[in-house]
Amino acid sequence: MRPKKSKPVPSEPDSSESLYIRATEEEESGDRWLGSDLAKALRFYQRAYSLYLESIKLQQDYLDSRYNVSRLLFYVYENFVKNDAVLLDEFENCDEALAGGAASVVRPLDQIISVFQESIQIAESVSAFPWDLYYNAVLCFQDFIEDLEKSDNQTFGDIVSCAVQSVEYLEKILEYQVKELESLTTGSEIEQPTQQQEYETQEEAILPSTALESCATAYRIIGSVYDSAKSEHEKQTVESQFGQFVLIVDQIVAQLTQSYSSSNLLPPLSPEDLTQVHYARLGYESSKANNFETLVQIWNTDMTLEKLLLENESYRTFLDKSALSPVELRTVLAAISSRYKQGFDLLKSEFDNSKRNLSASSHLGSTIAQICSILIERADIDLERSKLDVVDEKSRSILASNANKLLRNAITYAQMSGGLRESALEKLARRKKLKEASTRLCLLEGKDSTEELDKIVGATFWPRELAEIRELGIY
Repeated sequence: MRPKKSKPVPSEPDSSESLYIRATEEEESGDRWLGSDLAKALRFYQRAYSLYLESIKLQQDYLDSRYNVSRLLFYVYENFVKNDAVLLDEFENCDEALAGGAASVVRPLDQIISVFQESIQIAESVSAFPWDLYYNAVLCFQDFIEDLEKSDNQTFGDIVSCAVQSVEYLEKILEYQVKELESLTTGSEIEQPTQQQEYETQEEAILPSTALESCATAYRIIGSVYDSAKSEHEKQTVESQFGQFVLIVDQIVAQLTQSYSSSNLLPPLSPEDLTQVHYARLGYESSKANNFETLVQIWNTDMTLEKLLLENESYRTFLDKSALSPVELRTVLAAISSRYKQGFDLLKSEFDNSKRNLSASSHLGSTIAQICSILIERADIDLERSKLDVVDEKSRSILASNANKLLRNAITYAQMSGGLRESALEKLARRKKLKEASTRLCLLEGKDSTEELDKIVGATFWPRELAEIRELGIY
C-alpha cells in the first residue's frame, strides 16, 4: 500500500488543512501503538478518521484528506479485520470504531471500495491524478476479488466486473508511471492537465521499482480471475477481456527491465524487484494451467521459500478446480507435502540463525508463526493423504501418525517466545497458530467434548477454529 500523506505546515485553525494535519498526528500515534497495544492504536486511528471526515466536510475536494481517509480504512481492514489472528471482541473502549457505521474506521471491504471510488471521482472532477490513490484502490479491489472467490453468494461475473475496474485504474497508473520515468531520464517534463486544486502534499517519487510493482499487481489480479474460472467458457471470457492488457504489461516489464536494470540516473531495479514480478508472472501462468504436469513445469525455477509457498498455493487452487482421480490426487498432495517440507527446512535455518542473534532479530515472532503454518499445512496434507482409498494400511497409519507429530511440533513452536522485540500482532499470530494446532490435535485424539475443548483450547477460541476445520472435511 502507498504510504500516508503528511504535511506539518501551520494553517488556519479549524480549516480543512488544520484538521488534516491533526488527523495525520493522531494516525502517527496509532502507528506507534500498533506494535504494543492494538486497542489503543485503533482508538487513535478512529480519532484520525473522524478528523479526516471533518476536513472533507469543510472542503469536499480536499484531496489529501480524501487520499488518507481511503488509505486508512483499507489499512485498518488489513491489520484488524483481514488478519484472522485479531479478535475484535477482545478490544475494550473501541465502541465508536467497531459500531459499523459510516463514522467507524472499521468497515467492510465493499464499503471501503465505495469510499475509494468516491475519492477518485472527486479527484477527476478537479482534473487531478493522484496515482497512489488509484493504486491503493487497486489493492483494495485485489483483496475484494479474493473474498468473492471464497463466497457462495457471488458470481463469476461479479469477479470479472471488479477486475475490469482494477484494470481501468492500472492502465492509467502504468501509463502515468512510464511517462514519468521517461521524463526523469530524458529531462523532459510530463504534460499535466490544468488542475482546479493542487494536490498539496508531495507524492511519493516514481522509481523503476514502483512501475514494476504495478505490473506485478496486474499479473496477480488477472491470475486471480483465472483462478475463479471453472469452465472453458469462463477461461475464454478472461482471455478475451484481459489478454490484451497482459500483453501490454509484458511489454512494460520488458521495457523496464531493459532500461533500468543498470540505470545511472535512477536507482536501478534490484534482484528482489525482478524476482517479485517474475513470481507474479509465474502465478499468472499457473492460473491458466489445465493439467498438473504443466503446473510443475511452470514452477520449475529457483528454490526460495516464497516460491515454494506460491507454488503450493497454485497446486491447491488447481485441486479445488479439478476433478481428479484418487491416484492423481495422491500425486498432487505428495508434491504439496514435498514443497512444504523444503520450505520448512529453509525457514528452520532462518529461525536458527535468528535465535543465535536475538539482538538483531526483529521478526522472530513472524518466523515462528510461519513455521507453525507450514507444520499445520503439512499435518492437514498428510491426514488428507491417509484417507485416500489408493493408500495402503501401513502408509495410512504412518501418515496419520505424522499428522499427529507435526501438530505437536507446531504447538511447541507456537509456545516459544518471539523475543523482546515481538510486536502485538506477532504475538497474536503465534496464539492463532497455537489454537489451530491444538484444536486439530484434540479432534485427532478424540478429545472433542465441550469440556475438553474449553480446557485445552479455550471457550473463546475453539468454536471459530472448529468451524474453519470443518470446511477441510478431513478431521
